[in-house]
Amino acid sequence: MSILAKSKENIERIPYVVKSLSSIIRFSISPGEAFVSLDVEMKFAKTYMQIHQYRFEDRFEYSIDLPEHLKRLKVPKLILQPIIENAFIHGIDHIRGIGRIDIRAYERQFNLAIEIEDNGGSAQTHPRVSKGMGSGLKGIESRIKLHFGDRYGIEKRQGEQGMIVTLLLPILLNESTDFSSEKGDPAP
Repeated sequence: MSILAKSKENIERIPYVVKSLSSIIRFSISPGEAFVSLDVEMKFAKTYMQIHQYRFEDRFEYSIDLPEHLKRLKVPKLILQPIIENAFIHGIDHIRGIGRIDIRAYERQFNLAIEIEDNGGSAQTHPRVSKGMGSGLKGIESRIKLHFGDRYGIEKRQGEQGMIVTLLLPILLNESTDFSSEKGDPAP
């Protein structure tokens, strides 16, 4: 917001940034379930990226690929935001061209995979080297393993232009989706 406040042309964007930021904060501190639908999680990831779009203006783009059949799956709340933040801090903030983040959700071997790919290494003479996970990624990895076991977690690799972080989660249906009756017979 301080960056926007320095420019008379951009000062009108501050209320939108404040509104977006407050919605993220409310979401993060709201009591309730530790899980949300993937659709809700993606919406807050989009809100977070829109804040950065105000900051970078025409120097940042993003895309979200969330197939309809995956929208109602349950995921741990706020698992995408720290990864997106890392993409900015360790990649996009350091390039001169247009920064880009692509988020894709898909099924992989009967599990849910969510990829967050950035192009933050494209303008560097040496690609970013991954020496493990920072505290944000370690926290997400710990939460995933705590909920689902060691079979699930985070994969991190260097892509053609930047980092690709993949979350591997089990496919959990929302509780509001009831596919069976009380007798255990398939629902009509």
